[in-house]
Amino acid sequence: MAINIVWDNPEKTVLRYDIHETWTWQEAEDAINTIFTMMDNAPANVICTIPHFIGKIKLPVNGMAHFHKLTSRSHPKAGLTVIVGTNFIMRSAIATAKRMYTMTGNEVDFDYADTLEVARRKINHFMIQTA
Repeated sequence: MAINIVWDNPEKTVLRYDIHETWTWQEAEDAINTIFTMMDNAPANVICTIPHFIGKIKLPVNGMAHFHKLTSRSHPKAGLTVIVGTNFIMRSAIATAKRMYTMTGNEVDFDYADTLEVARRKINHFMIQTA
């Protein structure tokens, strides 16, 4: 499986999904559905996520259309998303998707980190600020 989804902490307030080099848009959509189900079943009211890109980032074709589709919905428990392992091209694509999502009247809270440790610190800070 190109996308593995796990709870990143025992409290079930942080979901991490490890995205390996070769993945498809269908796998990404299936992962979002799984993540939403996990959020539905979690006891926490706010759940942050860490998309963790592992290896060289290779976007499947039709990137912007699929990014828009994947980011056009949000879970009511969604907190901060800290993306790990992106490059300039990926960050530009994510920023464009974020702008498109915001234009629909929704809000999304994204940040970036170079390592999982930094991502976890950013999420801890976010959780303290929103408590």
